[in-house]
Parts: sequence; C-alpha cells; structure tokens
Amino acid sequence: MPYKDKNKKRENAKRYYALNKEIINKKQSEYYKKNREYILNKVKEYRINNKDKINEYWKSRHGKEIKRKKDKRYHEKNKEKNNERRRRYYNTRNGKKNIQRTNTMRDRKLGFIPINEPFENSHAHHLDNKYVMYIPKDIHIKYNGYGTELHRLLVLNELYIKNIIL
Repeated sequence: MPYKDKNKKRENAKRYYALNKEIINKKQSEYYKKNREYILNKVKEYRINNKDKINEYWKSRHGKEIKRKKDKRYHEKNKEKNNERRRRYYNTRNGKKNIQRTNTMRDRKLGFIPINEPFENSHAHHLDNKYVMYIPKDIHIKYNGYGTELHRLLVLNELYIKNIIL
C-alpha cells in the first residue's frame, strides 16, 4: 500500500527500525560477510565513475559538515596518539621552524619567507613585513626595545659592519 504522506512513511520506517534494530543489523552483517568482495568492487567502480560528483559533494556545505564530524570523532578516539605524533614533530627541525612561522604570523601578522637557512644560535629577523633573515641571536637581542624601523636599521648596520651581509 503506497503512502500518500511521506512523513507518515518515515515515521513508520523509524518505528519499524527501532523495534527490529538487532535483527536488521544481524542480517546486514551476514549479507556484508557473504558479499564483501562484490560490495567493495561496486564501491570502487562507483568512485572511479563518479569522481567529479564525489568531489563536488565533499566541497559542498553538507559534505564539509560530515567531514568535520568524522574528523572530530577520529581526534576524540585517538587523542593520545595525535598528541604524541605532534610532540615528536615539534621536536624536529621542521617542526620548530613551523612553530616559529605560525607564532610570528599569528602574533604580528607578518609573513615568513626565509632568505637564508637557520644556524646554531640564530634568530629570525624580519627585514620587512614579509621576508625573514636568520641572524646571530646576540645581535638580534642587542637592539630589542627600539621601534620596529630603528631596530631593523641598527641590526642591518651591525651585520654590515661585521661583514655578515654585504
């Protein structure tokens, strides 16, 4: 008997599922076990044939919300594992550079494009609001407390005098 009212059909389906949840799950599980290879091949085939449709879906608002929920669940389940991975990364050279870059951009709204490689006892010194040059820590700290422009000028003068830059 077809339903004229779709809401009534949904309500009946929900009620049926609530009453028979265990039986339905058991049958679905048995079906999946019997037809696992077939199902996986169908899914693979669908993904290959509908790449554009799938990409468009995940870019949509609904897809982003679902991804956000999945990510949140994953992070809640694997919190310790993620924290350990993050700790290990931030102790590497790239991790330290990334922290420095992120903090600089967040705190002072400055860019972070290095023009030379960091070395032992070096600080990142902003030549302007975009570019960074690694200089000796003692020179960089020596002129702290001056205004931004004067600080930059004094540091560059000292570097020029000591023939660190030409």
